[in-house]
Amino acid sequence: MKKFFLTVLAIVLIHALVVAEIKNGYAANINETKLLVSHLKETLAENRNLNSKSVEKLKNRQIKKMKLKIDSLEYFIFYYELTKELLTQFKVIAPDLYNEIDGIENDNDKQTDVYVKFVHAEHMNMGQNAYTVMYQ
Repeated sequence: MKKFFLTVLAIVLIHALVVAEIKNGYAANINETKLLVSHLKETLAENRNLNSKSVEKLKNRQIKKMKLKIDSLEYFIFYYELTKELLTQFKVIAPDLYNEIDGIENDNDKQTDVYVKFVHAEHMNMGQNAYTVMYQ
């Protein structure tokens, strides 16, 4: 009986501590992304010291791929920071609307997280200003 009570208490406490909120949709992998960019930049700097002709062609292709990957990851980091800043501004400018969205509930009347990602207009479909993706 004691184990049952402790299990139920743990579940209730965990449920009470897990509060639904508006979250940055880029946040899930941001630390790993920043580390990877740092590692790729270090590797790129180290590879620039190689000079033999046979290595040069391979090196140039790899450098191009690494630069593209770094650009892609830096884009991700930039939009993480932008989303973070815009959510902060949104909370200050329209706290009532922010709190209304922050309190959205699912079909079972449980609060649910809302993930937000700001994206460049180029990455949206023509004529589209926003879109919603819903998962259960």
